[in-house]
Amino acid sequence: MPPDRPLRGAYAVAKANTDTHTLATEPWQLTAVEAAAAIRSRALSSAELVQSCLDRIEATNRS
Repeated sequence: MPPDRPLRGAYAVAKANTDTHTLATEPWQLTAVEAAAAIRSRALSSAELVQSCLDRIEATNRS
């Protein structure tokens, strides 16, 4: 990721959650409180969260 781009997605969420000692690597791993905080701080968009959850459902259902 180029350094001039703002942090987005799972990396930004993990970085934003270091103060709560949560190191989620994917948005679907966040608690509802963590997800709401990440969306509120604009570290994560609601669309990114929903897509992450849908991707996880699809990956889980394939197994």
